[in-house]
Amino acid sequence: MSHDTMSTSLSTSRKIWPADMRHCQRVNVGEAERLASVMGGGVLTLLGLARGGLTGSAMALGGGALVYRGITGHCEAYHALGLDTAHSESGPAITA
Repeated sequence: MSHDTMSTSLSTSRKIWPADMRHCQRVNVGEAERLASVMGGGVLTLLGLARGGLTGSAMALGGGALVYRGITGHCEAYHALGLDTAHSESGPAITA
């Protein structure tokens, strides 16, 4: 891969994204919501791992998804619904 293909840029959320991922993985989750997702997801993951079994695995998987959402700032459900809480001042905004 060439250096141009792996080029990065600094986004408004202080994250560095590969150039080819910026469009499909843009940040659409606000900072407070991201923090809550990481914290809640971490707790849910730990509780799921401690519980074990099928239920615990489902809890850990859900928690991991929340941690991923918080770290990346991208929510695929928000993307599908056209919502964006990262760039609105008064809660969820529908993007065009």
